[in-house]
Amino acid sequence: MSKLTKAQREWLQHLADNGPTARGKSNTAYHCMMKGWTEWFVKFSDGRIERLEGQDTTRADLWLDSITPAGRAALANGDEGK
Repeated sequence: MSKLTKAQREWLQHLADNGPTARGKSNTAYHCMMKGWTEWFVKFSDGRIERLEGQDTTRADLWLDSITPAGRAALANGDEGK
């Protein structure tokens, strides 16, 4: 199992503490998503925030990352949580 980097730990902790959040400019969030630690949510113009599951995203105002159970496990264990 690979260890979390400092940036990955900080990003996952931020999501755990603050809920769905827009990504920053680094690629840390991308790497977390590729490991299954985060998933997409979208915020619509009417204020709804929903998990991305094939809905019409053309009305989405903002794409957000959210921590997954695997991400919470990785954060708790300091590794991939698998």
